[in-house]
Amino acid sequence: MRAAVRSCVRVAGVVAVAIALSSTALAASAATEAVRAATQVVPSAVAADTTGATAAWERAALVVYGDTIAWFLVPSAGVLPTRRAVLAHDRLEALGAEQMRLPVRAEPLEDGHMVLVGDMFTFMFKDDDAPFVQPARGETAVEAVRRRLSEVLSARAHKLAPGQRLFAVGWTLLGTLILVILLRLLGWGRRLAQQWIESQSRTRRTSARLGDLEFLSHFAILISWLARAVAQIASAVLLVIWAVFVLNRFPETQGVGSVARATLLDVLHTFEAHLIGAVPGIIGVAVIVFVARFLSRLSTDIFTGIERGTLRLPGIHPETARATRRLVAAVIWLFAVVVAYPMLPGSDSEAFKGVSVFLGLMITLGSSGVMGHMMSGLVLVYSRSLRAGDVVRVNDIEGMVTEVGVLSVKVINSRKEEVTIPNAVIVGTTVKNFTRMCRDSGPVLTTGVTIGYDAPWRVVYDMLITAAERTRGVLKDPAPVVFQPELSDFYAVYQLTVRLEPVADRLGVLTELHQNIQDAFNERGVQIMSPHFEGQPEGRVVVPRAKWNAAPNDAPGA
Repeated sequence: MRAAVRSCVRVAGVVAVAIALSSTALAASAATEAVRAATQVVPSAVAADTTGATAAWERAALVVYGDTIAWFLVPSAGVLPTRRAVLAHDRLEALGAEQMRLPVRAEPLEDGHMVLVGDMFTFMFKDDDAPFVQPARGETAVEAVRRRLSEVLSARAHKLAPGQRLFAVGWTLLGTLILVILLRLLGWGRRLAQQWIESQSRTRRTSARLGDLEFLSHFAILISWLARAVAQIASAVLLVIWAVFVLNRFPETQGVGSVARATLLDVLHTFEAHLIGAVPGIIGVAVIVFVARFLSRLSTDIFTGIERGTLRLPGIHPETARATRRLVAAVIWLFAVVVAYPMLPGSDSEAFKGVSVFLGLMITLGSSGVMGHMMSGLVLVYSRSLRAGDVVRVNDIEGMVTEVGVLSVKVINSRKEEVTIPNAVIVGTTVKNFTRMCRDSGPVLTTGVTIGYDAPWRVVYDMLITAAERTRGVLKDPAPVVFQPELSDFYAVYQLTVRLEPVADRLGVLTELHQNIQDAFNERGVQIMSPHFEGQPEGRVVVPRAKWNAAPNDAPGA
């Protein structure tokens, strides 16, 4: 029951569309009849044959039942060509079906011929007028006009015959049946495509999921919408073709059908011309994309080899290979876009130009700060001051670099906090890199103590190295080193430098190292204090030679 109702609704829709098209075409036909009385363009061949005297008035074409018969180029008995075309058109279209079957003949006069249908005068064809069709070999211009008019009137009389109306009704019913079948097939095809899309989205749902977002379901909705839109456009096209077909079957609506058919063909020819004109541009864009893709892949392979160390090029280091690869790829594609843009169909349209201006304005207004950070990022990369995995200190921020981005650098400190530092800030400040000069031997960790001059420096050295050897995460090779960078007024400054394992926690190792230093000093009775004297001590603060290698808690003779 529902199917029958839907069919009735569709047929009613078809009829409504046909009525609307008929009304529109009738209005267009009326406008066309008015235009026929106005000036019409004469072909170049006809215009070339006319004399200069014809330039003083308008030229007009005689059109009967949609077919052009002749070009009126000069006045006749004081009547201008445009008025002659209107009068001849009215006389010819006022003929009945029986009159149209009468022979068409041309009677010569002084400066032209009088064209008659039977014994009825229709129009005057002057010697300076021109036929619409080229005369056959040995045929005069007036004979070509007479033959053309006879063919048009005979065809019109044939269509007005009662039997032809039955044929027209039959063709209309057949066209309507074919239209309904095609509409049914379109609906069936759309439903089949919808079911296939839904089944594919259900079976492949897990393979196209990112978290809670299902890409395939959104893609399926888009494809379903496109399929529905294509089906509706195809239905509208079929309805227009059916309406034009039906209108051209009946003589009464043939004029309307001819106008509709001409409009439809004009649209198709325009579309075809634009499509053919766009083919060279599309081919050029395809070639440019192919070349750009080839060059981009070639540069990617080259810089990937440099980054891995399997390929060497002068001036390009493994640290800068990734950034250089991205820059080269960006330059290649930007150049391809610039070259391919004029070849895109519609690139010279006002809409395309407006979008281009809008995008350019947005980039100009919003890219001042962004470009500054991007250029600072390039300075960081090509100066090789830091890279991912380095342990650095920027102002009071110390940690491991996890990412050197286009706009910022991300650092994770010892408290597992991620700090984002803009590239411009890093370029404008001092960066201390603990890993840059010792990538093969581990990052450097330095700490220091201040001990009075009454403690033997050899013992202090030994205790600091012992504490370093006890600390987990400190490399044994290269061995820890102790320096004395300063001899102050009251104490000596000792600096312990060690190398850490690559995965060691810097803050955790430093904490354990300090604990072991305290234990080592306590075990040997050396206090970690920096004396400050306000007066001259009674005894000399020196270490006798006999105690240079002994601490207070060391056993005698040890």
